[in-house]
Amino acid sequence: MKKRIVFLLSLLMVLSLMGCSKSKEATKSVDPAIMYEEAAKKMADLKDMAATANLKMAMIQGEETIDMSMDMDIKMTGAGTEDMKYLADTKMSMLGMDLDMKMFYTDGYYYVETFGQKMKYAMNYADMLDKVNESTMQTSDLSKYMKDIVATKEGDNTIVTFKLDGEKMTEYIKNMLADLGTNIDSGSYSGIEGNVETTINKDGYFSAVKMSLVLDMDVEGQAMKMNMDMDMVYRNPGKSLEAIELPDLEGYTEIDPSEIY
Repeated sequence: MKKRIVFLLSLLMVLSLMGCSKSKEATKSVDPAIMYEEAAKKMADLKDMAATANLKMAMIQGEETIDMSMDMDIKMTGAGTEDMKYLADTKMSMLGMDLDMKMFYTDGYYYVETFGQKMKYAMNYADMLDKVNESTMQTSDLSKYMKDIVATKEGDNTIVTFKLDGEKMTEYIKNMLADLGTNIDSGSYSGIEGNVETTINKDGYFSAVKMSLVLDMDVEGQAMKMNMDMDMVYRNPGKSLEAIELPDLEGYTEIDPSEIY
């Protein structure tokens, strides 16, 4: 059970770290993949960013189900500079327990406070920005895993939907878990299905992202299925943020990042 919980938390960090009743009209003049890539690039180039995210997961083995939910409030300023600051306040619920987590970045260190422990490890700002962009879907790299891409108009917004290529995404998750230093067998996946819906506003920025994933896997020799749904909403993309108030830096122990997992 402990190993499965660690596995679930690792997946959260990887996949880790949205309405209007107007009719939709298909857009035909621009390649939907190009629309997505251009919006992702605009998001990745932002110096300031604010978003909220909700993640729900269920790991199913036979008659047993482990449910987990996570709510995050994310802020970032000075992205891609030495003055970069990032703060993610997280509330997690699992196995009847509620857990508050706080993750933030400043002055070349990534800080994590969870389970009553305070840890930090060195990370340059470029690597930290890559980490944020991947976890908040602000990366055009996702286009590598797209298929069945469709774009529709909804008022001033463009909705781009697509499926994820299961074989390619499976390999991606294997590699990411290996990079995180998990002890889960990299050959434990047997399949993945995924659907993504992105809302691009009139200024060309993402305003919302929805993603649904289903993974079939084998953990400790037992067949399991994981269902995941994520909703992310960006607040005023393209606008500047006020200075982020970070927690006190005292009391954090420097560690090897692989020790977290």
